Amino acid sequence: MRFLLPLLVMLTLSTSAAAEAPAVFALVVANNQGFAPGRAVLQYADDDGAKYHEFFSMLAEPEDVVLLTGLDADTRRLFPALEPQVRAPSSENVAAAARSLATRIAEVKRAGREVDFYFVFAGHGDVDQGRGFLELSDRAFDADDLQALLRQVDATRAHVILDSCNSFFVVSPRKAGGRRYATPEDMTRSLAQRLPAVGVLLSTSAEAEVYEWSELQSGVFSHVVRSGLMGAADADGDGRITYAELEAFANIAAREIPNPLFRPRLFALGPGRSPQATLVDLRAVRSAVTLKVDAVPRFGSRCAMPRACGGWT
Repeated sequence: MRFLLPLLVMLTLSTSAAAEAPAVFALVVANNQGFAPGRAVLQYADDDGAKYHEFFSMLAEPEDVVLLTGLDADTRRLFPALEPQVRAPSSENVAAAARSLATRIAEVKRAGREVDFYFVFAGHGDVDQGRGFLELSDRAFDADDLQALLRQVDATRAHVILDSCNSFFVVSPRKAGGRRYATPEDMTRSLAQRLPAVGVLLSTSAEAEVYEWSELQSGVFSHVVRSGLMGAADADGDGRITYAELEAFANIAAREIPNPLFRPRLFALGPGRSPQATLVDLRAVRSAVTLKVDAVPRFGSRCAMPRACGGWT
């Protein structure tokens, strides 16, 4: 089959074009182990956090990308330069990072430049009485916390990428007392009313688990998303990845996974309820390369055993 490696397209901006491009800021939170007792330890959430940090660092100034995670021994060997920079994925550090980024974003906006802010989470998620939450190292981080952070940061546009179990309910809480799910249409209307400048990219559209894959050293969802963001989803070759393009790419890429249980179910909704909204603009990347090869992903090989949020499957 024809398979695009996740390498960025070579694009170079002139000085004037770069100045006109929106500034990019990112807060990446990745947590292998939740705060709840007895929760299975993930293996690759920290790897996903490091890889997201690496990607957004190509689009932003170094001080404008914050990574909160705990690097295990394997990840420290792969990303030795990150160890002095990272802090624990705690509620205190999330709050501190939000304050720092909000200050920087306000400065950029006062200078007349637009800002794209990305909040990325990889780790455990759960639902309590219909309300979804993400697991930081010390407590839950729910929809109210997320909305408060996005309002505090106050970017021109914000993009939320959640790779966790039950991520749909973090942005679209389920009513207590039943298992009736909000539909994407319900979610679109509700989110647009509350935060019209925010887009979301979720690993599931219902109550479900997400999986890690040992052969990828990554969560399956995050691997697919990063591959798309790095150029593989750019169907029209214009250097911009839209929410619709990323969703379409993820759906096609997931078909190669033999077991449907392990296929990521992606829900994408751009700012302003527009599927054609830009998720990432690769024209802001100073330099990169593109490579097309014939390759067959090794999903389903005997050594590639997925790990779910709840344990080995």
